[in-house]
Amino acid sequence: MPVTLKPKTVSTPAAGAARRCPRLAPALLGVLLGLAACGPGNRDANLTEELNQAQEERLAFNKITLSEADERGSRIWEIRANRAIYSRDRKVAAIQGVTGSFFKDGETVLTTRATRGQANQETQELRLEGAVQAQSLNDQVSLQAERLEWQPEQKRLLATGNVVLNKADLPYTIRGNQLTVLVQNERYLLEGNVVVTSDNPPTQLRTESLDWDSKAGVLRLDKPFTVARGPNGQDGTARADSGQFNLKAQTAVLQDNIQISLADPPLQLSGNYLVWAMRQKLVESSTPFTVRHRTQNLTISAGRGTVDLSAMLVNFSGSVQALAANGGQLNAQQLVWQVRDKLATATGNVVYQQPQNSARVTGDRAVAKLDDQTIQVSGNNVVTRIVP
Repeated sequence: MPVTLKPKTVSTPAAGAARRCPRLAPALLGVLLGLAACGPGNRDANLTEELNQAQEERLAFNKITLSEADERGSRIWEIRANRAIYSRDRKVAAIQGVTGSFFKDGETVLTTRATRGQANQETQELRLEGAVQAQSLNDQVSLQAERLEWQPEQKRLLATGNVVLNKADLPYTIRGNQLTVLVQNERYLLEGNVVVTSDNPPTQLRTESLDWDSKAGVLRLDKPFTVARGPNGQDGTARADSGQFNLKAQTAVLQDNIQISLADPPLQLSGNYLVWAMRQKLVESSTPFTVRHRTQNLTISAGRGTVDLSAMLVNFSGSVQALAANGGQLNAQQLVWQVRDKLATATGNVVYQQPQNSARVTGDRAVAKLDDQTIQVSGNNVVTRIVP
């Protein structure tokens, strides 16, 4: 449907303008003729003169309303401007002092304001510029940007220039270079230097693009990203090739080429699927992963496990392998690592090897004291083998 203009006041073109007398755009002509038919006689004469003069390049309006409707006649957007200059040859209205609304199923879903803008009667595109602000009413998301554009073919809003997003019930601010708003399903797609920050608790996420489902409060990340927890990342940092971040639960799902670095305890975690529950201080993996202690020089890998940062306890299950700095290697089915006490307890098909002296010990259970680098293997079937 074409853009409709509803002027309240019409101004004549500037003196000295070229008088080519082209025909008016039909929508504008109908509006102006309607105004002419409603007034008294002297006003009719004035409007007739204005109509003759309006067949120039430009028309000026004060207090104008512009709107766009879909093929069923339902409003898509409606914009009110303090002043508008309509260019007949370009079929473009330049507007100033702009406020407006966007609609879904007849209900207002987003309000906006800007210093100035432009409405194109042919393409039905709407562009707003200068201190742009918008508010999504359904999910209480507020937007600030330098420019905002309605793209009718894609049925989306495009914001550019210092984009800032906030949500009333979340202590996070999201910034980026460009934002695409899918008005119908309340999704926000950000691109270019995207930064998500929170002061309470201190958290920062950086990436090049993300898809924010505002209803679920979830950021979907399909490009490499980093997360820093605590002031200057002192509580831990992470990077991954893709994943999700739940703003409400403060949980990060990390996928592919993951590296998590923790300060206390000084652990390095790697794998291809890890869930970091920041509020609970838990890291879980249901797939193979590796944990390395940077000062104890111990590296443990397993098929799955849990890292409890509050208790400083790590549980490993499935094909556990522990490698010590002295070359010792321990294999088992389960292993519990008490990080603070520097104690590791392994159970299930325990095998301990010391390559430097060709010693191999098997049993049901093993306890390793990392402080003095000793290990005790026990069980009903303890076997020690030394290869000369």
